[in-house]
Amino acid sequence: MLFENRDTVRYQIQEMMRIERIVKPQDIAHEVQTYNELLPRSGELSGCLLIEYETPEERRVKLTELLGLESHVWLQVGDLPRSRVNFDARQIAADRISAVQYIKIPLIADQMALWQEAGRAGRIRLIVDHPCYNHLYWLTPEQAEELSNDFL
Repeated sequence: MLFENRDTVRYQIQEMMRIERIVKPQDIAHEVQTYNELLPRSGELSGCLLIEYETPEERRVKLTELLGLESHVWLQVGDLPRSRVNFDARQIAADRISAVQYIKIPLIADQMALWQEAGRAGRIRLIVDHPCYNHLYWLTPEQAEELSNDFL
């Protein structure tokens, strides 16, 4: 999971301009417009979920098995009820999901109010409970603090 903010999006745009030698103002504007979708709004976190497998064959099988993933990724702040992560539907086909998923995590007022305390205590977690993939990741206090700059 890579969380996005104004700085990370700016770096991605600059990287695309350099790699693809984009110099025309209209092409640069297109890149900015495209990547602006990744920016979190107030009260929201934004990120890219990168799903990596060693070989194209393994990736083809696993990305098919992961259909429905968009209903199985959550954020939990302290003991508050967990919140479902919202996926960009354009990254999900009928027969498989994309290896790159753009996500948004809307935070309710209670989560934002508890964020600093829960973050310092290491009690913010990302949960994946898909039948073909389970994972639990606890944000470090440093990660929680940094992320709070994106929605506060």
